[in-house]
Amino acid sequence: FCSKMKVMRKLPWKKIIIRTCCVLMGIGVMVILGAAMISQSRESCKGIRVTIESPNIKMLFVNEQEIKAMLDSTFAAQGKTISQLPLRSMEMLLERNPWIAEAEIYVDNNQILQAQIRERVPVARLFTLQENSFYIDSSGVRLPLSDQLTAHVPVFTDFPSDNQVLSAPDSALMADIISISQFLAADSLWMALVSQVSILPGNQFEMYLLTGTPTIQLGDASHLSEKFKKLNAYFRSDYFKMGYGKYARINVQYRNQLIGIKADSIRSRNPIDSAGFYRAVEGIARGMDQMNSAINAAASTPANQPAILPPIGPGKALISKDKNIEKSYNKTPDSALSKKALLNNPKSGQKTQMNPPKKK
Repeated sequence: FCSKMKVMRKLPWKKIIIRTCCVLMGIGVMVILGAAMISQSRESCKGIRVTIESPNIKMLFVNEQEIKAMLDSTFAAQGKTISQLPLRSMEMLLERNPWIAEAEIYVDNNQILQAQIRERVPVARLFTLQENSFYIDSSGVRLPLSDQLTAHVPVFTDFPSDNQVLSAPDSALMADIISISQFLAADSLWMALVSQVSILPGNQFEMYLLTGTPTIQLGDASHLSEKFKKLNAYFRSDYFKMGYGKYARINVQYRNQLIGIKADSIRSRNPIDSAGFYRAVEGIARGMDQMNSAINAAASTPANQPAILPPIGPGKALISKDKNIEKSYNKTPDSALSKKALLNNPKSGQKTQMNPPKKK
């Protein structure tokens, strides 16, 4: 008996009592929650509240009234006992709408049916060879057009297939379209300039501008960063800003090349690619990178130290140093586009006025 008493004294009674109380409290909480759920399930649904998640909340292709009408017409949710509401079936019904990417439905403590909707975001609009049109999102899901709204997205024409299930080549083409549209949408300049992108045989692309010229031969969707870097150097520089009409077509589909085809060469049916065009624009891009580096360094300079920036005379820091290129451009018949005129021009981007021809 004495040995048993000694063993009982050695037991951690305090820990045993605490653990027992915790277990009993947990059981009590579960019982209370179960009773509350049973009581709530007997209540009636007092209403429906819809929340729509979209990057552009001012342009929704599905609205709150439409979702409420779908739930009421199919399930008569409002006024029905909560235990009778098929929540998963409601979610599946809403997700049949192509504009709804995900739907989550639950009942809150106030007996309100909450419907949380995530809307799909269109990234491009396609026109097929069969003269049909639709939007696509970033995953390639087809989205129908709306009678009330028009999404401001890049437009692609001549898509070859009108089938819901695409073949392997058409699926690869769809992936290329998504890549190009995301590149265009990320830059406000290109969203403003490009009117449409035409799909050519062999998964090639050609961009048409609102200004009419030049037409841009983009090639396939590979190396888009390099291609748009060359195009940005051309379209954003003051040096070429006055020469948009000179080139009817620009080709960026080849690596380390930028080909400009003059408008008069096309009219004469004797296209001549401008020699050194890529290297000239590459010099402009390099000058821009140097200026950006200098500006960033100046921004990080302490306030008490004067920032020293390199001289950026009009066109001087942006013109390629290649002698052959300078010789080629100095031979241009248009005196407003010559290097000498650009360097002597006190204002960047200002056209040099030419004297009118004297009357004989």
